[in-house]
Amino acid sequence: MAFTVGVLVSALANFGTGQQMREPARSPLAFTHVTVIDATGAPEQQDYTVVVADGKIVSLGPAVSVLIPKDARVVDSRGLFMIPGLWDMHAHAFAEGSAHLLPLFYFQLSVANGVTGLRDMAGSADNIEADEQWRTALSTGAIIGPQLLMAGALVDGPHPTYPRSISVATRQQARDAVDSLKKRKVDFIKVYNMLPKEEYFAIAEESKKRGIPFVGHVPLAVRASEASKAGQASFEHLWGLLLESSSREDELRPKMLAEANRPGTRPTQLRPHTVFARELADSYDSQKASALFAEMVRNHTWQVPTLSVLHMLAYIEDIAKQPDPRLRYFPQALKDEWNPTHDWRTQGRDAKEIENGHILFEADLKLVQAMHSAGVRMLAGTDSTEPYTYPGFTLHDELAWLVTAGLTPMEAIQSATRNPAEFLGRINRQGTVEVGKDADLVLLNADPLADIQNTQKIVGVVLHGMYLSRADLDAMLNTVAKAATQ
Repeated sequence: MAFTVGVLVSALANFGTGQQMREPARSPLAFTHVTVIDATGAPEQQDYTVVVADGKIVSLGPAVSVLIPKDARVVDSRGLFMIPGLWDMHAHAFAEGSAHLLPLFYFQLSVANGVTGLRDMAGSADNIEADEQWRTALSTGAIIGPQLLMAGALVDGPHPTYPRSISVATRQQARDAVDSLKKRKVDFIKVYNMLPKEEYFAIAEESKKRGIPFVGHVPLAVRASEASKAGQASFEHLWGLLLESSSREDELRPKMLAEANRPGTRPTQLRPHTVFARELADSYDSQKASALFAEMVRNHTWQVPTLSVLHMLAYIEDIAKQPDPRLRYFPQALKDEWNPTHDWRTQGRDAKEIENGHILFEADLKLVQAMHSAGVRMLAGTDSTEPYTYPGFTLHDELAWLVTAGLTPMEAIQSATRNPAEFLGRINRQGTVEVGKDADLVLLNADPLADIQNTQKIVGVVLHGMYLSRADLDAMLNTVAKAATQ
């Protein structure tokens, strides 16, 4: 069945999602006696009142001094904590091979977990129109969901990792890919693993010429410092950083490229990093790493570590054996795809490969800590729906991993709030709890600065100025769980 917004609305009605359409707030909202964590880095502001009207924060301050409009809906927030709405800066709502309604469930699970913005990192080269219609449905209010930024199809080399990529083998094809995506009004260009060096720099040049940012993986053929100098706005998954931080880089890079292109296997950047994990970890050179991090800071290159998915790839055999209540939100067909004996990246791993995966993840944790100490800016992202990564839910796991890697709880929260707004050039209207900012907010019943795990304790979400209570969020979750069995 071809996707249209009409089909979507009909499907929503069939699934009984309750508050399906985005309804404008009928009256102002006033959250009284709340503790505000504004994500600017300022201390908590206790016993505040926050007033929302027309999708914006119109006033906030000590409860005794803020005038509450007579027609406001008052939400007694005594004992609650307010943070900005969260952004997942590495999302995949349009997963390869999944049902055409998966994005609908992705959006609902995200909102139910306080995620009010998504940067979707790859659509499909052969299904661009459907992806664009989802974005239109969200932006026009046809459905409830986060703000959505889209890459369209990712751009890879002549032997792409994923068949749905735009494959380029010449500099002209690389430039044409950028021009084609720009015409599709994508928000950014995503580069991928197997791009040859010349084609990569052609994309960098054309993106600059066309005024569109490019982000993504650092291809194995390109040094991370070169990518930073070329203007790549964000690096995903830490690929390439351990290699450039190795005292054996010149020896290991050609070996890793050969491993990635080994005949009979699907090209990927994960396998060579896992195969050479011990060599990469043992040859880590702090001086080389410091030089790379300084380059990233100088060029304003942001890092999206996606530690949650890196942990999953390292420990998937163990994770798959553990019961997880979040699995109830996904159809059996998708869960079958997640089985490590089916996933092409992990099937058939022997004990040594599994051990190498563990080594690689521990090295990545230390790498994030070193990068953060050096001043490299971080963005929170999940890579869901990779196996055992859950839309919305896993972003909270990611914040916890970032704290494990050395960020403070405030810095972790900023990686999903203030930092995305700054990265996207929207800091004047998003990312913090301040007057004039968009009313995308999350209410918690415990202090996330005392324990980052408390970001999961959500009692309400304000999405585009509309208040969703805990009952509303539970209804959304229940609808997705029910649909997963149909």
